[in-house]
Amino acid sequence: MTRFTAAQKATKRAKAKTQKTTRVKREAMVEESKREQFLGLCMTCIHANGCAFRRDVAQAVLECDEFDIGQTAPAKIEAPARAETSTKGIQESMFKGLCVNCDVRHECKLTKPEEGVWHCEEYI
Repeated sequence: MTRFTAAQKATKRAKAKTQKTTRVKREAMVEESKREQFLGLCMTCIHANGCAFRRDVAQAVLECDEFDIGQTAPAKIEAPARAETSTKGIQESMFKGLCVNCDVRHECKLTKPEEGVWHCEEYI
């Protein structure tokens, strides 16, 4: 029975890890080169390589019942920043529309005292 030193074991583990990393990279490159051949929906479909409907690689597929892109991260949508305006210096008689009796009219950043606000999701 062959006994290995700790250094030899570490070297073997590092070599195995390097080989695995190289193999994974090589497989990813092959997968990418195959995917570059596809046109249309097939470029992003997770079933592209094993697709039963693929006939002509040169033609783009624009509609497919089997199309699937897998899991994606949800889109992050940020609301645009509101302008920093305040109505604290405006006299009560200047408010028009819904702003006349809104509870948050003095802190509101959407107020248009000269025209009045007639549709507002912030109205309380």
